[in-house]
Amino acid sequence: MLLCYCRAGKAAPANSNELPLFGSKEEVIYAYSDDGVKRTTAFAWRILTRQETAFGNAEKKIIDTTVGRVLFSEIWPTELGFHNSR
Repeated sequence: MLLCYCRAGKAAPANSNELPLFGSKEEVIYAYSDDGVKRTTAFAWRILTRQETAFGNAEKKIIDTTVGRVLFSEIWPTELGFHNSR
């Protein structure tokens, strides 16, 4: 799990008002593949499918995260929700 954390990047800063906003996982992946953002870039992400799971939080509509965590979520089981904790 430590390797996954190191690859995913650090947590987003506390001031989310200054972060760019992405609306989907596809937008994040496209921006990363186009060299528009780096793996450790923090951003605000609008969650469209919210669910209450082991790691998901159905109450949050927008979360602060990093590009690396979105990339990691591609291999993470969807039944567990989006893993955004440290």
